[in-house]
Amino acid sequence: MLKGTKVVTKKFKAGFVNVFQPNEDDKYGVTMIFDNKSDLKNLKENVDEFIAENKLDAKKLEMPWKSGDMKADKDEAYEDLRGKWLVNTKTKFKLNDKVVGPDNEPIIDSNEFYSGCYARAVVTPYKWTYKKREGISFNVVALQKVSDGERYGGSTNPSDYFEKVETVDVDADFDI
Repeated sequence: MLKGTKVVTKKFKAGFVNVFQPNEDDKYGVTMIFDNKSDLKNLKENVDEFIAENKLDAKKLEMPWKSGDMKADKDEAYEDLRGKWLVNTKTKFKLNDKVVGPDNEPIIDSNEFYSGCYARAVVTPYKWTYKKREGISFNVVALQKVSDGERYGGSTNPSDYFEKVETVDVDADFDI
């Protein structure tokens, strides 16, 4: 597998986070979500340099940035990705000791780095081949959470559904 030079990304919103636990393919990673007006120049230059160094034909390669509009068109659950660029990253190595907070101190609590927080990443491009397709993706090397954001994932707040009740004798309420 051909690998390129490390680059630090600009701030992005983290999505589909598998940093402390692997996904179903036993990989770790995060999808970097950028507004479609974001300057991805450093990532694009990094990929262009990688392609040139390895004498690859860019016209035959799938690029690592995908339109969030396409994901939203396929499933309305992803409507908030419309107008965004999605850049998937992954690695086969555990990332738990490579994730830091805004203070550059390690994040130990897996709840602190989540889908919806804002982060930066150190990534390196690599070439992949799958069946008859070829493309460029990014390995994630390290992550830094820069701020909190609204969590993705549809978590439910129980107080939205239940009202407060007084303690009752359970045996009196059930006819067993």
